[in-house]
Amino acid sequence: MRQVGRIALREYLENVRTKTFLIGIFLTPVLMGLSFVIPALLERQRTEQRKIAIADVTAALGPEVARRLTARSAPGDPEPLYAVESVPLPGDDVAAREKSVEAVRTGLDERVKDGSLFAYLVLRPSALERKEGSAASEYRAGNLFDVKVIEQVRADLTDAVNERVVREGNVPRETAAILTSRPPLEIADVRAESKAASVAATVTPFIFTLLLYLTIVTVSQALVTSTIEEKGNRVIEVLLSSVSPFELMAGKILGTCAVGLTLILIWSAGGLAGLAFHGIHVVSGGQLLLCLALYLLGFLLYASLMVAVGSACNTLKEAQNLLAPVMSLLTISLFFLLAVGREPHGTLARVLGFIPPFTPFLMMMRATASPPAPTWEIVLSLVLLAASAWFAMRLAARVFRTGALLYGKPPSLREIFRWMRAQ
Repeated sequence: MRQVGRIALREYLENVRTKTFLIGIFLTPVLMGLSFVIPALLERQRTEQRKIAIADVTAALGPEVARRLTARSAPGDPEPLYAVESVPLPGDDVAAREKSVEAVRTGLDERVKDGSLFAYLVLRPSALERKEGSAASEYRAGNLFDVKVIEQVRADLTDAVNERVVREGNVPRETAAILTSRPPLEIADVRAESKAASVAATVTPFIFTLLLYLTIVTVSQALVTSTIEEKGNRVIEVLLSSVSPFELMAGKILGTCAVGLTLILIWSAGGLAGLAFHGIHVVSGGQLLLCLALYLLGFLLYASLMVAVGSACNTLKEAQNLLAPVMSLLTISLFFLLAVGREPHGTLARVLGFIPPFTPFLMMMRATASPPAPTWEIVLSLVLLAASAWFAMRLAARVFRTGALLYGKPPSLREIFRWMRAQ
């Protein structure tokens, strides 16, 4: 174990003494903060005026929807956000006007494609009647990423319909105001004492999970790079003359793991100190210990796989191909974050929490839910993760033992699996 400790210390100091490590400490929180600030700033910027055409099959809603859209403007800017064009639809009844829509549809589509029109809206009687099976109104555009435009068009159409229904039904103004407005509803987390604390309680588990993901991905990939470099310049041969392959591999993993742990501790301490300064306390000591355990075990699991890949390859290009399955497991975990956050005690969340490659990321979401996951589930998931990490290290040691001294043509997956079975 003394040799493992020396190798781990060497690996740790080689990383933390670099300028890139110090830059990463400050750059990552800044980038995460900018990911929230920049979209907010962009929302305030004035966008170019959108031109929207309205084809009104109802012959009733179009003018009111157009009036509401052209009345919209950005704060402090009198110019309307939308320029609305009415599409003539010849015909004395709905059926005739519907046929007219099909006649002009191709031309409207082409105008959207060439940019002379941002979108067009087809208003049908279903907006007023809401009969089952009737054709829906349409919003057709070439850019559906601009969700804000869709929301504003939908809101103005809803308001126009509500106003017409209220007017034709002779509903009193006070009653109409209640029916067409949302009741005030204050949303708060029971674990928080203020709105800011409610937001922090909701977002903190996601931030911790992303920090786990970032540190495991970035730091463990550095382990692959260092292994390939030492193999390429034959330093690894000198090291293996003094220590066993398992001691060398374990030392490199533990040293690199300590680098990631340093980052986690610095970022977490900074974030929690900032929240505490504003009187917000949303994370308990037990949750911090759980985050630490999930990081350590998750890193050991993934780093073992990565160092095995690094020892089997001669170049980074070769390693990237073999790392694809490992990176896929890491990425797939993020796909389930929102689903687990919405239903942390559902069947999907419980099953995935016991699958070791997903455990480091998803159990943090479940443990910080209200109520948290049962203690026995958290303990069992940690036991399974620890067993998987140990098993991965043993298999990686077998690959490392053979691959570290192998040069030339990179091995195939079949050969790597054969190395794993070797005693």
